[in-house]
Amino acid sequence: MELTKTDKRQLKDIIRRGILRRCEEWLKETSELISKEYDDENAFDRCMEVTKRSRDYFKEAMRREDYYRNTMMISGAGVLLAEGYLTLEDIKECREEVQAAIRFWARMDE
Repeated sequence: MELTKTDKRQLKDIIRRGILRRCEEWLKETSELISKEYDDENAFDRCMEVTKRSRDYFKEAMRREDYYRNTMMISGAGVLLAEGYLTLEDIKECREEVQAAIRFWARMDE
């Protein structure tokens, strides 16, 4: 499908919305981990766990940046929709053909 300039602009905003929701979720998870009482670990163990999760999230975030590429916008929005970081309401501003393609990538039309 050929995306118009308007499609691309809308998709960039939609993808940004989904990625920011994932960022907020990660920050909440990390905050909960940091403030959680120690069980069988100490401050060093907790620091190592936070560092590992930060490194893993950095890799995830860099992969998600690819969603902004013109060739990945539809599939990226579909992935974010399937993962729950976007809703059908979020994609309603797109034309019907684009919405259908996003739903397809999210496997919502099966």
